[in-house]
Amino acid sequence: MSAAQLVSPLTLFNNEAVIVEMMVAQALFALQVPKKPCFKRRLVIAIPALLLFTALLAIAFYGGHALIRIGVLRSVTNFLLLYLAANVAAAAVLDCGAHVVMSISICGYAVQHIASACTSLGHLAREALPFAPLHTWLAGELLRIMMFVAVYVACHLCFIRRFDVMRMRVSSNASLLFLALSMLGVTLGLSSYASVGTHAVATSFVFRSVSILVCVMILLMFGELSRNQRLTDELAFMKRMNDMRTNYYELLKDTIDTTNVHYHDLKHQVARLRTTVNEAGGTQASNAMLDEISQSVSAYGSIAKTGNAALDVVLTQKKSGMRSQEHPLHLHV
Repeated sequence: MSAAQLVSPLTLFNNEAVIVEMMVAQALFALQVPKKPCFKRRLVIAIPALLLFTALLAIAFYGGHALIRIGVLRSVTNFLLLYLAANVAAAAVLDCGAHVVMSISICGYAVQHIASACTSLGHLAREALPFAPLHTWLAGELLRIMMFVAVYVACHLCFIRRFDVMRMRVSSNASLLFLALSMLGVTLGLSSYASVGTHAVATSFVFRSVSILVCVMILLMFGELSRNQRLTDELAFMKRMNDMRTNYYELLKDTIDTTNVHYHDLKHQVARLRTTVNEAGGTQASNAMLDEISQSVSAYGSIAKTGNAALDVVLTQKKSGMRSQEHPLHLHV
């Protein structure tokens, strides 16, 4: 029995469309993530392999010899394996940690599921209208394409472009895995149950709406985690800068104190030299040179005292610099 006999073309098309939608959604989050060496070559290998795996899943679960007969369980298992395959493909091409890959996969699936659930709500509205052309397969696929484009563009403009997945932190990979499984369990369970069997329009609407709400909450939570990590990084950077500034002021204060000590020593030495020169009958030129030396070094003997240590250091440094420029030390021999 051939593959065409095992699974209907529509089912195969839907499975392939889902994995493509999921990959596009993940790609939106992975734009800023570093890529592995030979990224294009890896991508060329990963995409056909993923599509082939998707086709095999469709044959295994929806063919004439389906491995699982129960509709809800079959749908959940199929989409769960699609999600895991997308994870493996992302890990094969992205150069980042496991937590980043899992975050991209969770957020990508959330966006894809929002678009899928919105499409289902659109189909419910379409079926309620009596206009016959709206009930064709082509109209349904056009609605699906337009809905996915609209949701993806809206998510990118409102959320994804402000979201830095590399900054997202969770306490552990186990917590991230639990979060992923919880979201998958709720959304896949509700959507699969709504898709299998006949339900009232109101019931299907509630199931889809709840699954959309869960995915939106997941995206908002990841956004908050990313923003919190960004603020934490900025706070750590400011602390490092403050520590460096404090160390700089302490070093500058020690330098000024040492310079002040040397200034007083030099001042006394100039005074003793002046006494010695005068006792030896020094000339007016000698006294003028000593005056020039004394005036030049006096720029280093003035220390500001405002009560604020940092401000004292800054004022003393500025004042010493200005006086040094006004009275440079020139010795004429």
